[in-house]
Amino acid sequence: MKKLLLIVLPLLLIVGCSKPVEEKKLIEENGLVYHPKTKELYSGKVFNNYIGGKSKLEGSYKDGIADGLWTFWYENGQKLKEGTFKNGKQDGLWTFWYENGQKRHKLTFKDGVNTKLNIYDSDEYKSLTKKDIIVGESIFAIACGQCHRFGNNGAIVLENKKYWDQAAMKGVDELFNSVWNGYKGENGVMPPRGFYRMGSEAEIRKSVLYLFDLAKRAQAADIKKSPN
Repeated sequence: MKKLLLIVLPLLLIVGCSKPVEEKKLIEENGLVYHPKTKELYSGKVFNNYIGGKSKLEGSYKDGIADGLWTFWYENGQKLKEGTFKNGKQDGLWTFWYENGQKRHKLTFKDGVNTKLNIYDSDEYKSLTKKDIIVGESIFAIACGQCHRFGNNGAIVLENKKYWDQAAMKGVDELFNSVWNGYKGENGVMPPRGFYRMGSEAEIRKSVLYLFDLAKRAQAADIKKSPN
């Protein structure tokens, strides 16, 4: 009987420890998380749910630090983002989605830092569809064209290759944030979304990609017009 207990009890402890723990119940101290009952550094899977029971996040910790695959969801059940942590920092490829399920973008991290990808090299730019271009073209005509076509309000014209190539190196996320939140600096003033208030995040993002596509075409046309 004693031998049986010696075998069963460790198994029960292993099963109990391997059961996912609600992440918000973990105790955080000095950047590390501890099990709420044992008070030891937590290693294992975690989860959080929305009110109603739908998944909010699933992930894992190793020795009190986020490690491994983490997945986050919107309240409607669509994925929000997914990627891996290494030693408590985002590492490798992360994928992000809009609330309607449409893929938003992919980012690569190293030691928690986003390694910016030139907008012209991004999957989003390379995968622009005719529909995306129509959306971007419409927003450009309403909100962007008067400034970037003619240089009004300090805006840089599309034919300025040096400027647009340097801007492209900032990456699509930083450029999108400038458009979404507005810009004030050495290159003029731009109100949030260029006063195109009815534009969604997805539409405004497409308009940024379209703007760089249009800049490329405008620069190519300008070169052809230039005398040899």
